[in-house]
Amino acid sequence: MITGDQLPRRALTWLIACQFAVIIPHLVRVPLWVVAVYGVASLWRLQMHRQRADMPGRWLRESRGLLAAA
Repeated sequence: MITGDQLPRRALTWLIACQFAVIIPHLVRVPLWVVAVYGVASLWRLQMHRQRADMPGRWLRESRGLLAAA
């Protein structure tokens, strides 16, 4: 990835905070597993941006794709 194309750290934090603010009113209707998946994905994305976590491996990406298609 070209350095100029990367999302600034502050912008990523605001995007995740805004997504969380949008999800809050729907917590009573959304299944708990959806909220859990969102939380894990958001934390993982923040850790990747901080360079404390790696991109998910091929097996994880493919299994998520298969689960989403089912």
